[in-house]
Amino acid sequence: MSNPEIGECSRAVESHADHEASGYSDLMPKQFTLWSLLAFAIAVCSSWIATSSLLSTHLMFGGFAAATWIPIASGVVSIIPALGLAELASAYPSSGGQYHPRYKNLAAFTVAWFAILEWLFVVCSTTIFPAQLTAEIALLWHPNYNPSRWEIYLIYVVFLLLGTCMVVFCHAWMPKIETVFCWSSLLAFGTFVLTLAAANPTKQAASTVFASWRNTSGWPDGMSFLLDVGQGMWIYVCIDAATHLSEEIDKPGTHVPRAIVLATVLALVCNVAFTLAALFAVQSIDTVMASELPIYDVLSQAIPSDGAVLFLLIWLDLVFISTVPGALLTTGRLVWAFARDGGLPHSPFFGRISNRYQVPVNATLLSTAFCLLFGLIYIGSTVAFNTFISSAIVFAFLSYAVPQGLLLLAGRDTLPERYFDLGDTFGMCINVISVVFVFVFSILFCFPFSVPTSVTSMNYVSVVSVAASLLIAASWLGGGKKQSFTGPVMLGNILQGIDPGQTLDEMARRLYLTPRLANRMIRRVLEIVLIYSVRTSKWEGLYHVLFVKSHVSPYCSQAENADCRSTVESK
Repeated sequence: MSNPEIGECSRAVESHADHEASGYSDLMPKQFTLWSLLAFAIAVCSSWIATSSLLSTHLMFGGFAAATWIPIASGVVSIIPALGLAELASAYPSSGGQYHPRYKNLAAFTVAWFAILEWLFVVCSTTIFPAQLTAEIALLWHPNYNPSRWEIYLIYVVFLLLGTCMVVFCHAWMPKIETVFCWSSLLAFGTFVLTLAAANPTKQAASTVFASWRNTSGWPDGMSFLLDVGQGMWIYVCIDAATHLSEEIDKPGTHVPRAIVLATVLALVCNVAFTLAALFAVQSIDTVMASELPIYDVLSQAIPSDGAVLFLLIWLDLVFISTVPGALLTTGRLVWAFARDGGLPHSPFFGRISNRYQVPVNATLLSTAFCLLFGLIYIGSTVAFNTFISSAIVFAFLSYAVPQGLLLLAGRDTLPERYFDLGDTFGMCINVISVVFVFVFSILFCFPFSVPTSVTSMNYVSVVSVAASLLIAASWLGGGKKQSFTGPVMLGNILQGIDPGQTLDEMARRLYLTPRLANRMIRRVLEIVLIYSVRTSKWEGLYHVLFVKSHVSPYCSQAENADCRSTVESK
């Protein structure tokens, strides 16, 4: 066998093995590459635009100093569980992302629901923000216009339906579309930072920006700092987006963890850079803190031209809108994966891939329908609506940390070989710190932002979290999911039950492969085993079982059989 043939077979088996490890043959077209996946993760996260909405919160908790240092602290706290998540995504790549039956069915079921609730509320938040911003921009044009809640809801519906149409009807172009959205976001980020830095010669002193602490939250300074770090972690609730496209990219065990880590680090860099540019440009923090649209006051204080301010606000609104299709795409894939594993009512219907569009249309439409109905809460009470979407941060980080905690209980030696390997010592430290951080901040997420508090300013995230947990338990016990939900089948679990004496066709049936796919996979696996049998004793033993003792190799020539047997026996 020539070297090019060996390389081709190696890449084919490595790519396909990642998908088969989750227990499923390829169901989705592989249209994403590493760069388009990274662009997708960056576009969905778009940390700097989320920072623009959190600026007044940081200023309330500690003034300039809090707004400067909190983004760094929250980024570091979020990167740690992201590393653990990236390792798990490398070990078990699937559209389900962070939930897996290696954590037992109940744990996998719970983590799956946490992730689904996270993304449903993320879709709602990424859609309501541009709807509100659009109404505010209209108010700038027409000062006498007073947008009502139902009008904002109708804008919300338009953006949601637009995103749904893109996900369903433009599926083949989504990698390119997300790449365009990514570059648009990064270009807007650079424009905002340079404009804020250069437009106004009057700047805040460095001592003010980095050291001026003014806590108006009513909490003690230490508590205020921790609560603000928790709010800053909202920017990183989307770091698992790339994991839910694992079945739409070749070599997901390699590319998905890369996308997670790179997107998270870039989010931290953009977050800090945008915050510093805004803080140096701000002239009056009291005006920013009292504003319903803080970014407008930051821009108007820094830029003397009203037209330039309006142009930047419209650009910011477009970047916000561009996050909606990616969030919906992610949610639909996650809901589809969960339905495929029997986790939802009418799972066969929602776990179906459309033959026409090659996407999980039913799962995507289910996600859209939920968000449309949920948005009606905004008309009745913005407090209730904001409480629900704020709980996304709790569900997100619990879904990142629970699998890592269960991994610690099971032992890190249970992980299969993987591209992104944190190692025994460093990996254990990452998992422990992730669990501790998320446990602490999950409690802090439920505290009110300021004291004394009132009915309208109270934080009801704890109520939502408890109610969601009770509904998950009821679905597990009373909804029959304890019997029907099995989760994705792991290749490692299947291999444990394989009898070395059975034929390769029997093994293929155990792996749920179609005959044609089984033939291709069997031949290529045997070829790769042959290649590595002369290099690694670990592969030699496996090859000896499959190839020498069983004497079944209908896909290799007699010369290859003889050469392989002589090589193994001589070693």
